Amino acid sequence: MFHSCQSITIGAGNVKAAWIALLFCAALTHAAFERDAVDPVSRSLSGAGLALDRMGGFAQNPALASPRMLGIRWEQPYGARELTSEMAAVAFPIRGWCGAATFEQTGDEVYREQRAVALANYAVQPDLRVGLAAQWSALAIQGLPDGSAATLTVGLQGRLSQDLAGAVVWRNPLRAKLSRYEDRLPTLLAAGLAFAADDNTTFVLDAAQEPGWPVELRGGVQMRILKPLTLRAGARFDPAEYSTGFSLKHRSLNFHYALSWHRELGATHGLGLDFQWR
Repeated sequence: MFHSCQSITIGAGNVKAAWIALLFCAALTHAAFERDAVDPVSRSLSGAGLALDRMGGFAQNPALASPRMLGIRWEQPYGARELTSEMAAVAFPIRGWCGAATFEQTGDEVYREQRAVALANYAVQPDLRVGLAAQWSALAIQGLPDGSAATLTVGLQGRLSQDLAGAVVWRNPLRAKLSRYEDRLPTLLAAGLAFAADDNTTFVLDAAQEPGWPVELRGGVQMRILKPLTLRAGARFDPAEYSTGFSLKHRSLNFHYALSWHRELGATHGLGLDFQWR
């Protein structure tokens, strides 16, 4: 989400739009950072993974490197078809740089969010990468003015030891405002750790802070139990949400599934398919 509940007034005759707005307000009330988890791997770890190297992870942290890939994502939050989102992603590393772009769309003809992101990251040292993402966000609600905004995200990822990586992400540091509305897009400061216990098991822990909300803790573990199969589970607190998921790899194809459960809002399902080429 990139608007607040207070400044958008729904017309009296549009019941469907009002229901959608109320549902999103509830999502913000109980899950302030829900839109921060944008890929199924992160979703299956309850939104953690800022420091976790993975294909397409740049959508969460612009400092994460990625192999050459094309990917698609699909997510349906809380069983609401009207809030289904789709995303396409592409990455192309060149000589220490990694460039990437994503396009995401959420909603339907009544309520629609669109995001286009272009980013790049670079290894300034062998164990340190920095990344910068520029995002254009557009909001359209039936019967209301359209809104848009441009934001930046800054990310860092570094290796603290052979088995431990850390990351910091600062989203919307300039506090961009949604045009034609009173709202400013959320500003988020988050930090994460990823610890590789062995070649097949990695633990992740993130902490995120958005102004006006309590610090949110997210954690999870991923285990490769077979060469093509990786399982994941996670939890986050304040609010409480639990998640699980898996990835299947076959040659250059990677399939991801994620399920998260919120006690009051219900289940969110996420799917992803990535194609990697050399």
